[in-house]
Amino acid sequence: MGGVFQPDYLPGFALTIDYYKIRLTDAITTPRSGTPWTRVSTRPSTRV
Repeated sequence: MGGVFQPDYLPGFALTIDYYKIRLTDAITTPRSGTPWTRVSTRPSTRV
C-alpha cells in the first residue's frame, strides 16, 4: 500500500509513502552442496 503527494505549488516535488508487511517463517536454512554459489566458490581461480 502506498501513496504519492505532488503539490502543484512545488514543481518537481513528489512525496511517496510506502507500507510493507512481510512475514518470513523459517527463512534461514543451511545451503545444500548443489546450490549455485557452492559450485561457483569451489572452482579453481582462473585469474592471471
